[in-house]
Amino acid sequence: MLFYLFFMFGGGIAEQFLMSYLSGLVVCGLLLLLGKYLGCFDHLLPSRLLAATSSIADNNTLFSLLFIFLFYPLIGPWYLGPLAQEQLGIVFMWGIFVDSTYLPGELTYPDAFFLGITLQFPGFIAVLLKKMLRCGTPRPQCLGWVKVMVGVTFGVQVVAVLSWLVLDSLFLNGPLRLFLSLLLLAAWRRI
Repeated sequence: MLFYLFFMFGGGIAEQFLMSYLSGLVVCGLLLLLGKYLGCFDHLLPSRLLAATSSIADNNTLFSLLFIFLFYPLIGPWYLGPLAQEQLGIVFMWGIFVDSTYLPGELTYPDAFFLGITLQFPGFIAVLLKKMLRCGTPRPQCLGWVKVMVGVTFGVQVVAVLSWLVLDSLFLNGPLRLFLSLLLLAAWRRI
């Protein structure tokens, strides 16, 4: 309800991107945490989803990889290096520092949203689906579709990282996407 009211009456477009991104992170984070602390929440999730989330939570390495994969863009630097006119700068989700000048986060909120819908959320869903298929009855055709989903997700990341390397631009957050893609690959292999 509050989310709907925000979209209808408040905030600019940048804040709407931020709220959409944060809503997706909250859902993914709650799934991870419900698996970790499912004692009194076992009636909230379907049994196969509950088995997958609790299995992910039991594997501390996989849980940590997914938690970092989801929440690093909120707190960690996205990029550190030359920015405008060869000035050194640091890009965070909540703002950009260039030559001791702070630029507000409204410039990075749309980037965070597109990072979420092209890498973080599809990657998390793919890992969760793979774990669900491992916990339930094996369905090779479903696992094939999950592998295609991960392949498409990695294909989008290759384009973004190559644009960063070849064109020397920060378009599509090449360094952050490379780091998160490696985290996703490590989590995918741990299942």
